[in-house]
Amino acid sequence: MLSLAAVRVCIAVLGCGVAAWQDAKTSFIDDKILYGMIAVGVLLDILTFDVPFITQTAILLGVIALFGLVCWKAGQFGSGDVLLFFGIAALLPMNPTLFPQLMPPSYLLVLPFILSVFVAASFYATLFTAVNYAAMLVRRKSPSLRSWRLYAMAAACALFAAGIIAFGLGLLQTLALLTFGFCAFFLLLFKQQISDELLIRRVPLRAVEDEDVLALERMPKKLHFGKLATKEVLAKLRKAGATHVFVYGHLPRFGPFVLVALVTCLLVGDMLLFLVFH
Repeated sequence: MLSLAAVRVCIAVLGCGVAAWQDAKTSFIDDKILYGMIAVGVLLDILTFDVPFITQTAILLGVIALFGLVCWKAGQFGSGDVLLFFGIAALLPMNPTLFPQLMPPSYLLVLPFILSVFVAASFYATLFTAVNYAAMLVRRKSPSLRSWRLYAMAAACALFAAGIIAFGLGLLQTLALLTFGFCAFFLLLFKQQISDELLIRRVPLRAVEDEDVLALERMPKKLHFGKLATKEVLAKLRKAGATHVFVYGHLPRFGPFVLVALVTCLLVGDMLLFLVFH
């Protein structure tokens, strides 16, 4: 018979799996999946009848809601991403430690489980996004790949690699840090070229979808009503007489990275701590 912890894990993985598939296919996640995860998680938390645990979980969910709202307003995450993290946190407020033999000592797993998932998802997203955008620039034969930025990146990566190797870290740690460093340097140095050549596009206002991210830097200040294309912002744009706007396209879908991060953290507890101890 499945334990309550295993039930929580199964619901979290199943819900996150469906959400990741929907996000990858359509860029939208069905609210029923997200609110279902949240409702079941909150109900299971309450049914523990453990007041300190419930209080601690409520505080955690409040912090996630506040942080998520700020990121959503800034256009960093879609509302579906925020609700997905909220649902995982409600279902798994603590690390379930399914495979203790793979995990670091339990006394080191002090961070909220959802924070470990967020860090791992950001790691995977950085790697995939850098490789994907680099391939797109190569296919387009972008002039930026023959500019000073490429030499600056090579120099920065060489210095970073020398520093990492000098620390004498393990093979897994070295590979992870080098890979992440190279990808981060690429995104930093080619940020403007990625935006100009790959992401920003001019579209009719009627073609803007809910929660598209507006490229305000390309639009006159009189149309700066918000970075996220909510219904309210779209109404204000129409009232201001806008017929076309600039939006960010080809943005990475975060749902699949959350799924991979969730599975990773269920296996090893915390990805960063796993790298430290291996």
